[in-house]
Amino acid sequence: MKKIKYVVENFSVDTLTAILHDNILESWAGTDEEFADNYKFIKSQISDQTRWYTYYDMIFSANGKTYTTAYKRGSTEYQEVDDPFEDVRDGDFVKCVEVEEKEVLVKQYVEKLVNE
Repeated sequence: MKKIKYVVENFSVDTLTAILHDNILESWAGTDEEFADNYKFIKSQISDQTRWYTYYDMIFSANGKTYTTAYKRGSTEYQEVDDPFEDVRDGDFVKCVEVEEKEVLVKQYVEKLVNE
């Protein structure tokens, strides 16, 4: 059986928070020219949701490569999350998997039209 290996790189929680905030809050990260040249938020999509939290997968680029990691936000205004990376962090770092963009064909079911 063939083993699957992923390219993994550690990023600091501070760096990932800045990338995330640059997109969502338009905070300080976007004003730092060196940071903006090396790190870019690409997209985020919901991966799971519970009563209290919404979990996301974030895609971002760093130094010319593209990575993914997970984070969470409160599902309501009463669920504050101080550290969106608390579930995936290891100390001050988060292991992020390198990804690549690929075109994927998806089949969907749509309403059938009938000529009258």
